[in-house]
Formats: sequence, C-alpha cells, structure tokens
Amino acid sequence: MNAPRGAIAGSAVPRFAAALCIAGVLGGLGGCDWLISDRTKLERARTQLAQGNVRDAVFNLKSVLQHNPADGPARLELARLSLTVGDADGAATELARALDAGIPPGSVGSLAVDILLARGQYQQALQRLAVDTSLPAPRRAARTAAAQLALGSVGAARETLQRALAGSPDSAELLVELAKIDIREQNFGNAAQAIARAVAHAPDSAEAWLIAGSLKVHEGDYRGAESAFTRGRQAGEVLHDFTLPQLGMLLGGLVETRLAIGDGPGAVQALNELDARLPGTPPTHYMRARLLMAADNPRAAAAELQRALLAAPDYVAARRLLGAALLADGSLEQASAELSQVLSSHPDDNDARKLLVEVELARKRPDVAQRILAEAGISSRGDPQFDWLLGTALITAGSESGIAYLEKSLSALPAGAGPRIELAAAYLMAGRRSDALGVLEAIPATERTPQVRRLIVFANIIHRPKDEALNALRDLVANYPSDAPLLGAAGAYALSVGQYDVAESYLERSRQLDPRDVLPRMALAQLAVGRGQLGRAEHLLRETIAVDPHAQAAYLGLSGLRWAQGGSDEAQQLLQQAIAADPGAVAPRLRFAQIAFATGEPARGRALLDQAANLAPNNAEVGNAMGEVLLATGHLDEALSRFSAASAAGSARAKLNVARTEMALGKLEEARRLLEAAAADPHGDRLEPGVLLVGLDARQGRAADALGRLAGLRRAGLPEADADELTGDIYVVAGRFVDASKAYELAASKRPSSSLVVKVFRVRQALNTPDPHREVLRWLESSPADRLVRWELAEYLQRIGHRDAAINEYERLRQGPGARDPVLLNNLACLYLESKDPRAAELGRAAHDLAPEAYEITDTYGWILVKTGQLEPGMELLRKAARGAPENADIAYHVAAGTAYLGDKAKARELLARLLHSKVAFASRPEAEALRNALAAQ
Repeated sequence: MNAPRGAIAGSAVPRFAAALCIAGVLGGLGGCDWLISDRTKLERARTQLAQGNVRDAVFNLKSVLQHNPADGPARLELARLSLTVGDADGAATELARALDAGIPPGSVGSLAVDILLARGQYQQALQRLAVDTSLPAPRRAARTAAAQLALGSVGAARETLQRALAGSPDSAELLVELAKIDIREQNFGNAAQAIARAVAHAPDSAEAWLIAGSLKVHEGDYRGAESAFTRGRQAGEVLHDFTLPQLGMLLGGLVETRLAIGDGPGAVQALNELDARLPGTPPTHYMRARLLMAADNPRAAAAELQRALLAAPDYVAARRLLGAALLADGSLEQASAELSQVLSSHPDDNDARKLLVEVELARKRPDVAQRILAEAGISSRGDPQFDWLLGTALITAGSESGIAYLEKSLSALPAGAGPRIELAAAYLMAGRRSDALGVLEAIPATERTPQVRRLIVFANIIHRPKDEALNALRDLVANYPSDAPLLGAAGAYALSVGQYDVAESYLERSRQLDPRDVLPRMALAQLAVGRGQLGRAEHLLRETIAVDPHAQAAYLGLSGLRWAQGGSDEAQQLLQQAIAADPGAVAPRLRFAQIAFATGEPARGRALLDQAANLAPNNAEVGNAMGEVLLATGHLDEALSRFSAASAAGSARAKLNVARTEMALGKLEEARRLLEAAAADPHGDRLEPGVLLVGLDARQGRAADALGRLAGLRRAGLPEADADELTGDIYVVAGRFVDASKAYELAASKRPSSSLVVKVFRVRQALNTPDPHREVLRWLESSPADRLVRWELAEYLQRIGHRDAAINEYERLRQGPGARDPVLLNNLACLYLESKDPRAAELGRAAHDLAPEAYEITDTYGWILVKTGQLEPGMELLRKAARGAPENADIAYHVAAGTAYLGDKAKARELLARLLHSKVAFASRPEAEALRNALAAQ
C-alpha cells in the first residue's frame, strides 16, 4: 500500500539518511541498521547463525557490541559464533567477557565444555563435566567420552558410553561418539551399525551423516557416500551444534565422491558452495586442486595447494596432494621434498609413503623405493597397492621375483590398461612371452594404446628364430625411433642373443632419449664388461652416479668390478659410498656380508646381515635376500632359517628358496612337498616351482615323470628354449647323453647362450666325441670375453694334460674381471708347479690369502711349499687342509708324501697303506702307489 504523500513529507527521517539507506542496501552493508534496536539485531544474529549465514550474523553481533561492549547476551552469541566458525580461542575470550557482563555461569555449561574440547583442554573439560550437572545426561556422557578418547583412554570412553546408552539407547550424540571409538579401533562394521542407528533416530544430525559418508568412502561405496554427504549438507544448513569447518568437510566430501562417481558438474556445484561458505580458505583451495587434478591440470593444482599451505603449513592432506601434483607434472625433486616432509612428521601416512615410492620409481631409484616401503612394514596388510609398488621396484631393480607381487595385486587394482602393460612388460623381461601376450590381448580394443600395440608386436617378434626376430625388431624400431622403453627392450633382447653391436646401438639411443633412466646405462656397462672393456664399464657406472647419486646398482656394479680385479679395499670403499648416499640402503650391506664370508670373516658377515635386518625389520624380501647370501656362501642351515622366516612373513621367493636349500641339504621329500604346494597355488607363479620339480624328479631317477611334468609346463607358457634345455638336463641325469646333446643343440638354435655351449661341451665329453671343444673354440672366436666358456675350456685342457694350452687360457682369464679369483690363481699355481715355473709359490700364496678357509687351496699352497723345499711351513698348511677335508684323498696323499720328505718313512708308509686300502679313485692315486712301492723297496 502506498503511503500518503504528506507522511513522507512530514517524516522525521532526513534525506541524507534515506540516501545512506539506499547506498547501504546496494553495498550489502545490511540496510538502515542504525534505526534497529540492539535486541532486534541480537535476535536477527541468532536466526542468521542458525541458518548458517555467518557473515551477516557477525555483522549484527559486532554492531550490537560497538554500541554496548558490555552486552552479555551479544558476547555469548559471539562466543557461539566463534566456535561455529572454528575460532576456539576467540570463543573462549568472548565467553569470558560474557560471564564478566553478567551471564549466569550455570547457563553456559555446554558451550564452555565444547570450547575446552575444541582447544584441546581435555583434562579441564573432564573436571568441569564432573561437577557441572546442567547438561542433559546423554550430552554430558558424550562429551566425557570424547575427552577420554582424546586422552587415549579408549576403554574408559567406551564404558562411559555404554553406561549412558543403557538409559538412552537412541541418543544420536552417544551413538556418534561410540562410532568414533570403533573407527579408531578399526571396527568399521560396528561403527557403521552405530551410525545407522544414529541417523535413524536423528536424521537431522549433520555430524552423524558426515561419519556415515566417511565410512562409505572407506568401503569404496562412493555413491552411498555421496548420498550420506548430501543428507548431511541438508542437515547442516541449520548449523545448531555443527561447526562451519565440519560443514566444509561435508562439502569437501561431496566434491571427492562426485569426482569418484564421474559427476563433474556436481563436484563443481559442491565446490562453489564451499567457496561461498569458506571463501579463500585452505579447504577451498584444496578442493579446487582436487578438481584441477581430475581435469589433468597438475600445475594449476599445485598453485592452489601452495596457496592453501601458505595459510596452513600443517595441512597434511594439502601437502600430500601437492606431492602428487608435482609428481604428475614431472617435478620429481620437489615432489620428493614435499612427501618426505609429510612422512617426517606423520610416519604412518602410508598414502604419502606410496606416493613417495612412485616418485622414486620415476627417478629410477628402485632400491630407495624398496627401502621406503620396508620402513612402513605394511607388507603383511594385504594392501594390493603396496604389492604393486613392491613388484615394480623389484622388477626395476632386475629381480624377476617382483612378477609375483604384480600378479597378486592386479585383480584388486582398478581396471585399466596401465597396470596390465607393466605386468606384460615384466613378463617379456622374464622371457614369458605367452603370459605377456595373454595379458596384452585381454586389453579391450578400445584401450589398446600405441604402446600396447607395440608390445604385442614385440612379443610376437621375439618368439621367432634369432635372425628373423632381429630383422623384425629392426623394422619395429625404425617405425618408432623415439620410443625409449622400446629401444631399451630391443637392446636387452639383442644382448641376450649375443648381438652386442645391435644391443649397443639400441641402448645408446634409449639412453640419449631418456638421460635420467639408469637402466640403459647399466645394460651398457654389463655389455662393456662382457667385452672386456672395463674402463668403459667404469665410466658408464660413474656417469650413472653423476646422474643419480643414489643409484645403488651403479655403486654395487663398481664394487663388483673392483672385487673381481682383486681390489678388495676399493670394493668395500665403494660400498661405504653407497651407504653414505643412502644410509638406509640394505643392498650394499648384503654385498659387504658376502665379501666378508668369501674372505673368511663369517662373524663380520653375520653382523652385516644383522644390520640389514635392523634397517628393514620384519621385511620378508630383505630376509630372503639375506638367506640368498648365506646360501651362496655355503651356510646352508643358516640360509634355511632365514628363508623359513621370510616365507612365514609372506615372501613367495623365500618359499622356493626353502625348497632349494632343502634340496641342497639332501632333504628331497621335504623339498618336494613345498614345491608341489607352491605349484598348486592359484595366486602364485606356477612355472618356477614346476621347473624345480622337474629337476627334482630327474634327480630322484624319475625321468618319465620329469618329462611329463615338463610337457605341462610347455603348455602353461614355459619358453620353448627353456623347455628344450630342461629336456637336456633330464636326459643327462638319466645318462642318455645322445638325447641330451640333441635337446641342448635345439635349445641353442632358438636362444644361444654360454650355459648351453658349456652343456653341449660336457655332453660331448661324456660321449667321448673327438675334439669335443671345437664348438667352444668357435664360440670364443665370436665372444672372446665370455669368461664362463673360457673357464670351462681351461679346466678341460688342464684335466686332459694340455698344460701349456691350459696356462694360456687361465692367463687370458687373469686379464679381465676376476683377476684375483682365488680358484683361478690356485689352478694356475698348480700348472706353474708342474711346469717348474717359479711363479707357482707367489700365486699359491695369493690364492690362500684370498680364501684361507678353502682347504683345497690351502692344500695347493702347502704342496707347492713342500715341493720347493719349504717343508715345515708347507706341512703345517697340509695338515690344516687334511683336518678341514678329511675325506679328500689327494690332500691325504700330499700329507703322506710330505711326511716322507721330512724323513719319517715309517709314518709315511702307514698313511699310504691306510689311504690305498680303499679302492676309491682319486687324481693322485698313481703317485701314491708309486711312493708306497718306493718306500717298501727301501
């Protein structure tokens, strides 16, 4: 209704005041509030606060207090408002002022307790609750339990709630607190039941819906979580006891769950509401970053997260997400720094730990990645993501044992081509072409990226005969000249079939395309060692360390070079550098231990193994690696103990190593039971235990069973070349050398290797083939740096008495890595002794110094001393060797002969009679018989 003109004209309101009112409305300043009473403003503030209109509620309250600073009710409402917006300290200040202004203390009990809880003053809250009976009984019990839980008294908190629930079984406040206790103790089913009761009896409890949504997220039910968060947001529109930060959590939950179910517009809508409620706050920046990450814009996401952390440096979720954004953007150093900072203050944050592992894998540092995982001790939790990361780290480090972890985790990981591509690549690296093709061809056609198609082509190529495969591979590389992983794989294949020039070309190109990838450099270093180019190998390894100072594999490679060349001190210094580069590294300590055992220091070796165990407590893979060190150095019982513990902790590799060790100890039936169980495991690798069972069948004289089992392994995907080689192994054990020779030659035609050359050579010797070493000589013409084959040739020539030719081969071996191998020095010393070469004593002493506990080497050096007239020191060494190896007849002969040289001919005759009484054949038997006859004649 229009007012009369005269009413306006006669109004007492000045014109400039009306103008101010209009300006105020247009400017959003709350209208003509100077005309409204303080009581009206206070009531309006209460209404606005209840409706979640925080900004206008603040304006009205401060307007009241500006006129009347001692207005107790306004101070009290401002205290409530401060708590609602998350300012607990401001709330405490305003509550104190309200009490000073005359607000009765008995009317603020609930608010006072909530402020104490929000400020972390839990003991003071308990003291107040113990004497303040103004709160309703359920609320009093709920707040008491919250304080007890915050102080770590879980049992007391549960007891408080259970007593209260006996009288108020439908109290949402009590049920919410009970759910919090169950969540803390990871009793998620019980928590879900409590929250379901809470929302049934109090559907307007925003906090209950917030917890309900969080539980649904934990279950992976994102649609259910989105529904719960929506209900909570609706209930939180009228805040009551719900705080603005909690409302922000609800809205953030809506952003997250809508992203998870693919509702992008809904996520944006929730973010806009969050921005309106909490403009420019860290949670708003965080959620905007989440949307940007979903839109594949990690750089913009990182900028939002940095704004959030500028205002809240301890915002852990934001820093964790910043690490993920930097990783996605390729800023690996920065990502590592951010995630390491999270873990330094929150070592149990396994999400941050897994992200950091991804960073280290992207930096080509698989050893560091394994250590970070080991520090968490989460391998026993059945976490598929952990298994995947560990499998990737092991494979990147060159261990095929990682495949079992990839297989185990794949079914639990989200569907998609990415994980399957990684598993297929791992299969190809392990030579399991059929498995790789099975994984790749199962990827739907719509998801077959160019990388998938290239891998399928590659898998089909390497199945062909060598020359055909190399030609096809050359065409594939020509079509994709910038695919660094493809070039690396092509180089690895060429290296495996002995095409070193081709391998070097592909690996060099891969290295140039991805300069930070250490794997091509490591392969090139391996190639250089194989060619005897030790200087180039060292250069490549040091270049790798320059690119990545934490590259443990490079330190270990350099240490191995120095050790092989006889530089024990330098080898150990390099291992010390590896530890300095990464103090938590386990691998260099394991190598240290192996050196200690090899140099006759078992106590030191065990101490180093203990250090490794302390660095990665309860880590199954480290325990398995320790067992492998002990197995390699002949400490079978200790190895078995380590393997058994690692197997119990979940290492699939250790289970097989238990069986291997049982076989080495002669416990064949125990080994069989373990291997058959492993082969029957539907989640494990069936090929490797099957291969071991084939060998066990053959060893126990069950050739037909072995061949039948091998046929099954062929059908299961065992590479043909491997199957042919195993066939030859079975025939050798059965004494069928002609069949063995054919099988080995067939395997060599498909995939030539040093081991097959040696096996063919040995079979030909067994068949008494004329000049059985012709193929060996031909192989060495094209692969002169092949130490395995040259060793075999040198020992053969020594055995048949071709002394000068054997010396020549051993001396060539001394020119490459392994120049200080004690067995090499020992064998050459024996030949020098036979040739009356004065260098025999020098080499014998060097071999003994390197392996003082190897009794055959001790015998050689002692015999050289005796034969060169140094009788007493020589006899001391021979007696030591005889005590260590009492069954060795050749050592016994040397003791008898030395005794005769010392002049005790009666004792010598006694020793020889005892030795020759047995009909056992031994190399020195003719010499022993001749000496016995000579002594008898005397």
